[in-house]
Amino acid sequence: MKKSVVLLFFALVFCAAAQTSIIIYEFTATGLDAATVSAVSQLFTSELTGLGYSCKDAPSGEMCTDAACAAAGAKAAGTQQALYGSLSKLGEKVIVSIYVADASGATVHTDKLTSTSVEDLDVVIGRLARGMAEGKKAEEVLDKTNVTDAETAEPRRRKNYYTIGARIGYRFPLGDSYGKEQMWQYEAVAMYELEKLFIEGRGYGCSGGDAYSWGLTVGAYYIFSPKDIAPYVGGAAGIEWAEIPFRFEGDDTWTSTFDDGPTVSVSGGLLAFQTYDFRLMLDLRYQAVFMGKAEEEIFDWELYEYITREKDLGVQHSIAITLGITRKDIGGDRGGGLCCMPW
Repeated sequence: MKKSVVLLFFALVFCAAAQTSIIIYEFTATGLDAATVSAVSQLFTSELTGLGYSCKDAPSGEMCTDAACAAAGAKAAGTQQALYGSLSKLGEKVIVSIYVADASGATVHTDKLTSTSVEDLDVVIGRLARGMAEGKKAEEVLDKTNVTDAETAEPRRRKNYYTIGARIGYRFPLGDSYGKEQMWQYEAVAMYELEKLFIEGRGYGCSGGDAYSWGLTVGAYYIFSPKDIAPYVGGAAGIEWAEIPFRFEGDDTWTSTFDDGPTVSVSGGLLAFQTYDFRLMLDLRYQAVFMGKAEEEIFDWELYEYITREKDLGVQHSIAITLGITRKDIGGDRGGGLCCMPW
């Protein structure tokens, strides 16, 4: 029995000796009243005492803003460490920054945590105190009992910017593509914009002479600048349906066939009025459409039988230049109103 009492006595002495002594200074503050500032110091005293610290409060009104001041205070108070810090109010938020210096002047711990309101300060201080005691940052001692209001809020994200509109211009075939027919090109476009990129869905139709086509593409484009007028470049892929004039080998007369095929394009241009709720666009585009074969059954008088002749339509190349406008829906952040053409 005596042995147990002696062991318990030495255990208590050891625990008392192992306690970290600390002097707690009043925090410097911006935008907060004196009662709140005083309450912060008291909360730290309460929390750290509960975590095994031996706490002393600095004389009322005394503050420190650097490690040298805190070290001098620790020496004068006979403590191992000193706690000082700052409170900064931004709107409803309060940013709590803490610094712990030892008696030699070395900074042994720093941390910072944001409270969404004055009412949430007790949770924030509890987290900071626990981090101090465990030698960790506040985010490392998070559990379901000390989640702050700021951490339960939905994270803010950059809003997308969605516009729809139209462009109009000309398509110029290259070589024998599309029977060499120049065509008007009409486009309906929808743009989903991010900070430096936009995704464009495009439906288009072309007509001129005996040639006509329509298609759908989706593309991604890089915007080089956030300024009001900025160049962009990108590419797209999709499908096109077309009536294509052509000539069979050895024929002088033109005929036509309807076919469809995959299409790819690269384009660049200018995007204007980025800071407004509409966009003016000038687009220059090279497009290639991969078509199949055209077939025709004719009677060969030399062989005196019907034969099928073929023409490989190959790749239909063209360059198009269009001008148009897209506009954000007036009713909200997301688009929904069709734009007006600038003509």
